[in-house]
Amino acid sequence: MYDLNFYLFVWIALSVIAIPVVLISALMMVIESMGDKRKEEERRALQFQKIDFLLSILDNPKSGVKDYEAALEAFKKHHASLGALDPKEKEFLKRLDFIGKISLMDFWDIDSVAKFRDELVGRNKSLKKEIEQAIGKSLKNRESKDKGKGKK
Repeated sequence: MYDLNFYLFVWIALSVIAIPVVLISALMMVIESMGDKRKEEERRALQFQKIDFLLSILDNPKSGVKDYEAALEAFKKHHASLGALDPKEKEFLKRLDFIGKISLMDFWDIDSVAKFRDELVGRNKSLKKEIEQAIGKSLKNRESKDKGKGKK
């Protein structure tokens, strides 16, 4: 027991046993965190399918350009087709509200807004008037807001 070889053997044996335990534990922690990230991404993707969530992004003053762009892409993917909705439904009005608010945002230049309008009108030919009115009002408000800033 007082032999140095005994202690060397014990340290080697414990190391051989401990290394796989530590590696397996670390691997399990990584797998668990990946699962949590995947669940969070799925939850966020489900939120982006709701028009109320997209409107809340536009109304939130802490939202940044990336948030606006993500909301715009989600809108184009899930909500751009307005033809199946009745123009008197709340869902239709919320979508028009989103179109107006996103057109009002400063991160987007007027040419891009015009392309967006053309894209929406192309998808919803029967609602051309409503789409153009929503975007037109926003651009008018945007121009008057910009002129107000210039005077100050």
